[in-house]
Amino acid sequence: MISVEGSAVALRVTPRGRTVPHLVRSVVGTGRFVPGELGNTRTTFLPTDLPAFPCLAPYLMPRAVTAPLDLYVAPQAERDIYGVKLDLGGWRYVLDAQAVFYGPGWYPFHEHVTRREKDPTAPLNDRSVPTGRTVPVRVRISPDAQHRSWRNEYVVLTPVDHRVEARLQLYAGQDRGCALVRTVTLQIDLGTMRVTLPDQIPAGPLRHQAAIKGERILALLAAARHERDHGASEPRAVLAPWNRGDLPSADT
Repeated sequence: MISVEGSAVALRVTPRGRTVPHLVRSVVGTGRFVPGELGNTRTTFLPTDLPAFPCLAPYLMPRAVTAPLDLYVAPQAERDIYGVKLDLGGWRYVLDAQAVFYGPGWYPFHEHVTRREKDPTAPLNDRSVPTGRTVPVRVRISPDAQHRSWRNEYVVLTPVDHRVEARLQLYAGQDRGCALVRTVTLQIDLGTMRVTLPDQIPAGPLRHQAAIKGERILALLAAARHERDHGASEPRAVLAPWNRGDLPSADT
């Protein structure tokens, strides 16, 4: 603490009934100064005879507080001449074919960390060599309803920690023959298995659409973690049939 005069002030906080501990003052220079000049210093006070603090009850133990993600909602819908309308129906999200594999942690999709080194077969060239480490990676997912370019129905998943940010465009209607889409981000929490929608998404069909899609994103991530936890090293069950080499079913 700093007093109104600018000098440091130390407080001793002691539980009732406990002897006030003695404090040892030390001054550590943080910069160059000449003798007789205080300069920039840091003063610390350490207890010399303070007994160990008793264990707190579980409900009193300090807990880390995770700040919510800064979710985004576009101020208004935008016209997309190539936008598509997809009924909610019974489709599910699948992982688009990309070079990812399963890794540890809350978020299942990972990529290798590589380093650059000289290629012994071509000394003038470099090559990428895996380091043995992996990191969570951003991926794109899409509905499994048809094998086509979904444009506004693609969703990008960005890992944060136990939470995932899902960026998607909600279908908001038509305007002069063009689809209207509104970009939003959702929070997918893999710790609590819950989906958080931004408050700015208006109630009604748009919010209902966001809620349904959020639950399906969560279902995809849960399916990927289930496949990983049962021994798979790379995604397969969460790929679309055409990316697994299977034929699409008649109702897709």
